[in-house]
Amino acid sequence: MIQDMTDAIISISSTFTKLVDDGFIDAQGFWTKSSDTSISFKGSLQPLTSEDLQHMKVGLVAAGKSKLYVPISETELNVKDRVQDQNLTIWIITDIIDYSLDGGYKKYFAEREVIA
Repeated sequence: MIQDMTDAIISISSTFTKLVDDGFIDAQGFWTKSSDTSISFKGSLQPLTSEDLQHMKVGLVAAGKSKLYVPISETELNVKDRVQDQNLTIWIITDIIDYSLDGGYKKYFAEREVIA
């Protein structure tokens, strides 16, 4: 179990070192420098997906919450909108902070959807 946790931390750490790189996400959801994929973006982790469009950049996930950094030119989300990540986890937008004038993005906060 400890080895599994160590492997996971190493894997996450190697992903974080690539945050400032331009790159692509392949069909399995892994970072690649190859352009033979339709999902391209700059300097972030893995994009989330809505039902019909992959458009988001996800930040650190902690205690069931996530920070999403979405370029202004991309699809707009509203509070209570639902998005799905590459692991099929559903997230609900809980708050939005607009940084349009300071870096050109909005910060979306989301919580995992709880299925009762």
